[in-house]
Amino acid sequence: MLIELMRTGATDFVLKDRISERLLPAVNRAMQEIENLRARHLAEEQGTQLNKELRQLATHDPLTGAANRTLMMEILKKAIQETDPLNPSRVFFYIDLNRFKNINDNYGHQLGDQLLVQVTRRLDSIRRANDHLGNFGGDKFFLLMEEATLKENLQLLINQIKGCFCLLYTSD
Repeated sequence: MLIELMRTGATDFVLKDRISERLLPAVNRAMQEIENLRARHLAEEQGTQLNKELRQLATHDPLTGAANRTLMMEILKKAIQETDPLNPSRVFFYIDLNRFKNINDNYGHQLGDQLLVQVTRRLDSIRRANDHLGNFGGDKFFLLMEEATLKENLQLLINQIKGCFCLLYTSD
């Protein structure tokens, strides 16, 4: 019977004739094991959360939250490998804000940062769920539209992107 109990998870036992000397240490040891198990589970959960946060920091621009160059290169590499050259299904846009340096120089980096955040939000608003938006650094953005077939009006996509920059300084 003792062997069967150990197989089902018992970690200790106390014989009746030694109950007074063994019960308290056995209970204390069992409680310590439970506490150690809880602490280990908590540490594992915290480790998992920290890994997620580190991945986010390593792959996203801290100012805009968009994918950074590192993540975008991974996404592009995968997209190139998966694309059928005879039947392309993706459209890649590279967007460079002209004269952005002038904004930083004339109005300050704080306004420049606000502008970059606003551009990211607007570009993100036209992004579909499986599309990818990122920041190559500073004023250079990318938008990879997945499942964009030739049936789609390319001019419509370009107009949507252009629309993100209309009234940029006066709205929001």
